[in-house]
Amino acid sequence: MNLAKRRDYVAEGAASRPPIVVDYDLQFSQPQLGAALAYWRACCRDRTMPARSDLDPVDMRQFLARVLLAEVVAGRHGPEIRIRLAGTEIEAIFGPMTGKPLGDALPPDMVARWALMAETVLAARRPVRFVTRIAYRGQEFVTAEALAAPLSGNDVDIDMMFAVILFTTDRDPSADT
Repeated sequence: MNLAKRRDYVAEGAASRPPIVVDYDLQFSQPQLGAALAYWRACCRDRTMPARSDLDPVDMRQFLARVLLAEVVAGRHGPEIRIRLAGTEIEAIFGPMTGKPLGDALPPDMVARWALMAETVLAARRPVRFVTRIAYRGQEFVTAEALAAPLSGNDVDIDMMFAVILFTTDRDPSADT
């Protein structure tokens, strides 16, 4: 997918509400995301990026509940995203998504945020780290840290994305009792 004009994804992420931190240096605070990145890199073998067929759920046991696989195709107004697989922890936050176009799974403001992150990875053609608060269903107390990385069946055209998303909360569970 070719993005004709050069965009500043770091600035766009910072300007969104809540802000999205875009980190090309991959400074993960969660060790599972480092493990997911190591897995993605191992799947590359001698290519720039792995194909979907290189991924094996057995090898992703440590973070499988947090995996998201999305098909990405060029659309008239940016990437069109279809969720092929959303792990149980992702669906616990966002609701059922597996098998749905992103626009059928989330409201337009969230689709725009996810599209910005997808476009960032498409432009970078490599893994990117994102950190943001969840601006959905009143869950602003939840922070998401994510690895998002491209997948390609031919090592040229990005046709899918591999993401691992970890959620943390700053809410005191005892405050709900």
